[in-house]
Amino acid sequence: MYIVRPVEISDIAALESLAAVASLGVHTLPKTRATITRAVERSLASFATPVMIPSEESYMFVLESTLDRSIAGTAAISANAGSNGTYFAFRNSCNSCNACCCSRTSSYASTSKSSYKKSNCKKSNAQKS
Repeated sequence: MYIVRPVEISDIAALESLAAVASLGVHTLPKTRATITRAVERSLASFATPVMIPSEESYMFVLESTLDRSIAGTAAISANAGSNGTYFAFRNSCNSCNACCCSRTSSYASTSKSSYKKSNCKKSNAQKS
């Protein structure tokens, strides 16, 4: 049987051995001892820190055999992958139609309802046609 658990400092040597035989394109497992150590330390720091808003945290896990405690695999979760800021999704009700037909999604915290343009209103534009 196998279990998935958070990585530990004592896993670094096993991860280094696993990295030596991993196929190209395995992005959750760094190739050198130094980068493996940094990834493990970053994960430990992420687990140890209370998080209010996800940011730069990175969580690394290992797949461990319960028979001999050997490491058979690894996985990682980045708290904010693919984004460099807070992501907001909201719906606007415009003054033209007073309906929630006009949606806007933004990855910028500075975007607000005031930046919404009436020309984006789906209902108003349909009535103009």
